Amino acid sequence: MSTRRKTRIAFGIVALAAVASAGLGVRRATGTEASGEQARTATNTTAAPAAPTDAPTPVAPGPATATTTAPKTTTTTTLPSTMPPPQWVTTTVDMTYDGLPRYYLVTRPGRPTSEALPVVIALHGSGATPAEEETRMDFPSVAGPAVLVYPAGYQLSWNAGVCCQAAQVADINDVGFLTAVVHAVLGTLPAASAAKVYLAGYSNGAKMAYRLACADPGLFQAVAVYGATPVAACPDLPPTSLLEMASTGDPELTIGPGGTPQVDEGFVEPTVVGEADAYRTADACGAAAATSTEGTLTSTTWTCPGGRTVTLALYAGGTHAWQYGSGATPSGEEVMWQFFLKAGAET
Repeated sequence: MSTRRKTRIAFGIVALAAVASAGLGVRRATGTEASGEQARTATNTTAAPAAPTDAPTPVAPGPATATTTAPKTTTTTTLPSTMPPPQWVTTTVDMTYDGLPRYYLVTRPGRPTSEALPVVIALHGSGATPAEEETRMDFPSVAGPAVLVYPAGYQLSWNAGVCCQAAQVADINDVGFLTAVVHAVLGTLPAASAAKVYLAGYSNGAKMAYRLACADPGLFQAVAVYGATPVAACPDLPPTSLLEMASTGDPELTIGPGGTPQVDEGFVEPTVVGEADAYRTADACGAAAATSTEGTLTSTTWTCPGGRTVTLALYAGGTHAWQYGSGATPSGEEVMWQFFLKAGAET
C-alpha cells in the first residue's frame, strides 16, 4: 500500500470520528460489489441520507426541469496540530431530481486554486455508497489537483438498462440526474473545467457510464469503465474516447471475440472485445494499434481522428473485483487517471 493511500485511510478514520460525534448516520453497503468483492474498508464514509431500506417510495419520473439543488453541507475534519492539513476536502451536496431526494459527494483540493481543474464523475458499483466507492476507486491517491464527483444511485443502484435492481424497477431517470449533477458542479465550482470532464464507472456504474455516454456524449471528453459492457442499446454510437478495462477471469463478462455472450433479461450483451471494436468503428480509428504490458495488464490502444483514442486494457486472470494493483501491475484508478490525462492533453 502506498504512503498516500495509508495517509488517506488515516484521514478517513478521523473524518468518521468527526461524523459520529456530530450525531450523523453512516451508510453501509449490502451488495456484492460493495462488500464481498471489496478489498478495502470504507473508513472515510461521509454523512449521507438514510439507509437504502428507508429510501423514498419509487415515483414515476417527472420532467427534467424539476431539478433543484439544496445548499451544500461540508464535513470538516479537525486534525491534531502536529498533523499536516488534509490534501482533499469532501462536501456532500443534496438535491432533488424528479421529486426524489438525491445527493453526490465532491472531493477537491483543500486549498483554493486559480487553475482550471479536471472533473471526474465516478459512478459506484451496485450496493456501494459514494464514500465507499471513493475508497475503492481511489482517485485521491493517484490524481493531481482535480474535482472528484461521486453521485449516489437510487437505493445504491443505477438504471443502466435491462438490469440493476431498484433503479430499474422504479424506472429512475439516471441519465437526467447525472446530467444535472455535471451542470451543477460546473455551475457552482469556478475551478471546475467544462473542457475536461471525464466519466468513470465500475460494474453497475460502468454500465450506467455507457448509457450516459450514449445519451449525452458532449458532456464528457473521455469515458473509462471497468467490469462491464452495455445493457442498453445505443443505435447511433457517438465518437468517444473510451478506456475499456476488464479481468479475463471475470465470470460476469465474455471477453471475446468468440465465446457465448452474456444475456440479461433477454438483452444480449456485447463481448468486451466486441464493444471496443464498436467504439473503434464509431471513432473511425486506424487499424494499427500500440500494445504495452505492465505486470498482468495488457493494453491495446488505437489512435482515432480528432485526438480520440480507444484502449482495451485486460488484466490476466482476476475476477469481477476491482483491480488494486500490485508490483508492476497498476491499479484500475491509476490506469484511468493516466488515460484521462492523455485525453486532456489533446485539448
